[in-house]
Amino acid sequence: MGSGVVKGARVAVLMANSPEWVEASFAAGLVGAVLVPVSTFATPTERDYILRHSDASLLLMQGGLGKRDFLAELSERHGELTAGRPGRIRCEALPHLR
Repeated sequence: MGSGVVKGARVAVLMANSPEWVEASFAAGLVGAVLVPVSTFATPTERDYILRHSDASLLLMQGGLGKRDFLAELSERHGELTAGRPGRIRCEALPHLR
């Protein structure tokens, strides 16, 4: 709620099966948000498609898993995400993400 998540907001979760995934999902449900699970096996192109077409405004993620560095992948494809301030991110490819 402190991040501006309200009832009906879409919250994407990119995490491995873990207690943190359960916690994030439960928290989104308590607020009334719509959970958008993103597979850790998704390619960067698939992940972008999911984020763009789900209208997710928030992405909860772990930095990486195994040999994958999710944060680096996002930064390489969408440099605007790292340049913006939380809540004020503007990314043309992912227009709803803040």
